[in-house]
Amino acid sequence: MHSSAALVYLESAAPEAAPVPARLGGALDRQREKGTTLLAAGDHVLVERRGDDLVLIERLPRQGCLSRRNPRRREVERVLAAHVDQALVLASLTRPEISTRLVDRQIVAASIQGLTCALGLTKADEAPAGRFDELAAPYRQQGYPVFALAHDDDESLRRLRTELLAGKTTVLFGPSGVGKSTLRNALLPEREPVATGALSSKWQQGRHVTTAASLERLPEGGYLIDTPGVRGFGLHGVEAGELHHHFPEFADATCHFNDCVHQQEPGCGLVDRVERGEASAERLESLRAMATSLDEER
Repeated sequence: MHSSAALVYLESAAPEAAPVPARLGGALDRQREKGTTLLAAGDHVLVERRGDDLVLIERLPRQGCLSRRNPRRREVERVLAAHVDQALVLASLTRPEISTRLVDRQIVAASIQGLTCALGLTKADEAPAGRFDELAAPYRQQGYPVFALAHDDDESLRRLRTELLAGKTTVLFGPSGVGKSTLRNALLPEREPVATGALSSKWQQGRHVTTAASLERLPEGGYLIDTPGVRGFGLHGVEAGELHHHFPEFADATCHFNDCVHQQEPGCGLVDRVERGEASAERLESLRAMATSLDEER
């Protein structure tokens, strides 16, 4: 965030109160002038009143962050959201075509930070019969809650509110075009709707509509953070050899060799689980692809 102002929810305000503007002061404002990214959606801050103004004077220590590798400076973490309880990864059942490898990367990114994760499969009303069950099965098998989300389906929204969102801070996470902003508008019908974008007919990908993460209070309690769409996602804070700990089906597997890269090494615990039918070959390939990309990004 490079703006000299921010919208903040005041702890002392009523639950239904709207956020109020506050300007940056002191060291925070000096850092802004240097172009430093200061704040993320969900940050906890201290403010004080100076005359008619609220001034944001300090960012409190962060926890529960969702972050990614900065694409321009790979050693630098880019925080997308802070003080998050859980991530809701969204993917489309129709267009844009789902990338299970991107879904897995996003789940791993949440797991690295200790966040729980759920999967929302959007455009369920447009999908062929059986498509939802086909894509949901491997994730449900590993204990991830999976929700079918359809346009104007009040029952799917009710389930999402009561079973997942109520009382939690949830970050919406997924590529452009899957319907993050559409879902936000449906969950917050009393608020000013945010723009939603059509898919590019050439690329079948979404245009980036949400340009910065935003945090809003939910009527049932808790907060919703809508993040910009991503087409790729660089992982931060994990080594290739640690990735299997973020796949429930492989987390406690042991290999004969300490430096096993889970290809065709004898005694690979991950390969053994796939061969015994306890884990899917597709998920193992997803893990391998992540490990390769982490090695290449060094």
